[in-house]
Amino acid sequence: MRRPQLAFAAAWLLLVGTAAWLVATDRLRDLEVLGVPTMQPRFADVRPITGAAVALQQGLDPLQSNPGDPWQRALNYPRVWLLPAWLGLGPAHSEALALVFLALFAAGLWCLLPLAQTTGQTALLAALAFAPVTWLAIERANNDVVVFALLALAAACWRRRPGTGTGLVGAAAVLKLYPVFAAAALAGLPRARALRLAALLGLGFGVYVLAQAGDLGAIRANSLAWNRISYGITQLPDALAANTGWPRAPLLGGAAAVLAGAAALAFAARRRAALAAEPGPALDAFRIGAGVFVGTFCLGSNFDYRLLALLLTAPQVATWCSTARGWQRAAAALLAAGLLALFWSMTWRRALAAVLGSETPGLIADELVTWSVLLLLLGALVTSLPLRATEPTR
Repeated sequence: MRRPQLAFAAAWLLLVGTAAWLVATDRLRDLEVLGVPTMQPRFADVRPITGAAVALQQGLDPLQSNPGDPWQRALNYPRVWLLPAWLGLGPAHSEALALVFLALFAAGLWCLLPLAQTTGQTALLAALAFAPVTWLAIERANNDVVVFALLALAAACWRRRPGTGTGLVGAAAVLKLYPVFAAAALAGLPRARALRLAALLGLGFGVYVLAQAGDLGAIRANSLAWNRISYGITQLPDALAANTGWPRAPLLGGAAAVLAGAAALAFAARRRAALAAEPGPALDAFRIGAGVFVGTFCLGSNFDYRLLALLLTAPQVATWCSTARGWQRAAAALLAAGLLALFWSMTWRRALAAVLGSETPGLIADELVTWSVLLLLLGALVTSLPLRATEPTR
């Protein structure tokens, strides 16, 4: 291993060891000091999955009624997540299933080792990996950690085996639907191969969504939102509507217009403002992570566990911070700072609320950070796309 990779391995061991110690000593509640809102019993987001066994035993549909969950939360995942219940896993197995999820997450983080080629890449990855976003996912044992593991493995093998990587993205999309946005990485492949794999992924995903069509409304209705630990296009319009009395629809339309305008501007400036990027694993991982973040942002409100996908963008962002020139280098540095602020938001918002006596300023600042990261990632994603010979020259 190179020295940066050794440093990453040490950071990985420290993170995994700390998580294991917190779990073994039942000290996950200590994460509150970082601003992470904890729940009891611990591993709260595994419990709707294991609780589904109780609903099935009572002849109930867990997507409609889930009495086995301590908070009576109906299942808000595709029915593939009933598999543990069908295999006989019930509430008594919640902690064991949570540990399996966390082991998969640790394996996913380890898949990032080859991306830690420089000190800057390792430093940014470590700073994000130890952030409250990661600890929130660990404390809840949310199944997004399993999705992250699949996406990280897809990024690791994408350069040599894009077909396998696409298959892993498809598997992740079966679990939670939203990982289909990771298909943005197909843009780095030769056109014919990219179209072939996109067609296969699109066909399989389309059939799967049609098969789930009857459940999509329930999944959406059962998905909770809490602005303290969420991101998405609906967050700011909802907050403004609640605090000003302005109608929600125009605010949401304005947010969509800003996003669409930013995308159009990035595509229009693509040839003149092309962002140089060496084809390789870091760029593949960036496209996967950025695609998931931009896509999920557009869907609406998402809990912050899904920000884990942004870990995949860190190595390429760190590379641009050191190799880009002029305003592009400044934009990359701003993006790196934005990622850090976003991942550590729970901590600095907690401190700000303690000083000001209100959470509102911190939430507003968090929205500004989120939108800044979104627009910078969208611009980088578009302007780093490979230029085709058939595109007109300006």
